[in-house]
Amino acid sequence: EEGGDSGDYFGGDGGGGGHDVYTETTHESYLSRVGNSWKGLCVGPLLMIISVCLLFWNEGRAVHRYQDLEESASIVQTISDPSYLDSSLDGALVYASGKTSVDAYLEESASI
Repeated sequence: EEGGDSGDYFGGDGGGGGHDVYTETTHESYLSRVGNSWKGLCVGPLLMIISVCLLFWNEGRAVHRYQDLEESASIVQTISDPSYLDSSLDGALVYASGKTSVDAYLEESASI
């Protein structure tokens, strides 16, 4: 074959330069395998403990958020006319809805 390699991939004598194939065998001692097992036995439960703590913390945050929303819903004051300012509601949690409009199109003036 012109410009190609006609040799056998497994080191055969195909006349094209041949590829050397070798196998590397490693040995891991018994104590090394036992040590790796102990590492796994220590890391696994540690990760479980950490995950349970994070789950407990996150669920606690969710409960507090729910309680905050329930409290807010019980004390919110609804404003029927948002264009009227009522000074008796200063500092109170209020809810208002209404139509909005603008006289001109909004544009971004900052250049990038």
